[in-house]
Amino acid sequence: MFARISFLLLPFIICINNTWAEPITPEKRKLVDQLLEINQTAKLIPLMTSGLSNQILAALSKGSNSVDKDLQKIVYSEVKTVMREEFVLNNKLNDIFYGLYDEYFSVSQMQDLVNFFNSSAGQQLMKHSIDISKRSQNEAKEHAKAIGPIVQKRVMKLLDSMEEELSQLEKN
Repeated sequence: MFARISFLLLPFIICINNTWAEPITPEKRKLVDQLLEINQTAKLIPLMTSGLSNQILAALSKGSNSVDKDLQKIVYSEVKTVMREEFVLNNKLNDIFYGLYDEYFSVSQMQDLVNFFNSSAGQQLMKHSIDISKRSQNEAKEHAKAIGPIVQKRVMKLLDSMEEELSQLEKN
């Protein structure tokens, strides 16, 4: 019974919470806009479009293992249109980031971020961060290949030790 009442009241509670939330200040909005431009956030839309199109095409191809090229074009075109309508035209992507940056950063912290990314060190980080991330992942994967044998050796040593202890206990 309590769960049903809570479920029915949930939309009302969310609505009240949203009306009490303070809007982001113009100063913060301007800083978020600068960060979105610096981080090239607009490039997320094509990536999201491609990812969603691929998911839809994969679902469509499950039974036949192939999808007609014309259908692929239709799916991509429709996804692109909807993504533009839902994220660009109604400014939803920016709204998402306004809320997130507002939640996690003060105005002075955001100004520090903008200043950093506009500095030579920030420019260097932006230029190389993708390569650093990819290389670190590849190097970590390569190093992780050696972990299995190390763990196996240690576990075998522990098991041998336990077996030896059990043998001693059985003798006594």
